[in-house]
Amino acid sequence: MVIKEISKLIGRDLRKFDIEFLDNNLDNYEFIYIIQDDNVIYIGLNFSYGKVSETDQQKVENSLTNLKNLKGFSVRYKEIDEVPDFIRNFKDLESLNLKQNNLKSLPEWIKEFRNLSRLNLENNYLKSLHDWMKEFKNLSHLNLERNDIK
Repeated sequence: MVIKEISKLIGRDLRKFDIEFLDNNLDNYEFIYIIQDDNVIYIGLNFSYGKVSETDQQKVENSLTNLKNLKGFSVRYKEIDEVPDFIRNFKDLESLNLKQNNLKSLPEWIKEFRNLSRLNLENNYLKSLHDWMKEFKNLSHLNLERNDIK
């Protein structure tokens, strides 16, 4: 579902929805600045539509850091080299999708996600996995397709 106006969220079931940016101007999406509802448990950011300015990216990150009950987070096609640091605030994540980026490694703080059951790292540049990944007792789905793991 693509949501363009915050008024369309009122009265909706917010337990799962994807936010997709249709162009490079996030200022058209005023709702992104006020997502603070603790009922939001899944956010999907799909950057396949183009580049996002550093300023708009910071606005997105700032608005998302308050979502402490987030269970699922997806950031795809961003071509990021590192996992964004603001994600570490989502301690209760069960699903993390970092598909189609430029990741070469994972930060050690990801091991703090004790509830993680789904991790999608497809189509990155990972060469190996950390030993601490064995600590993910709840991990039932791990996608490592199209990486450089030998």
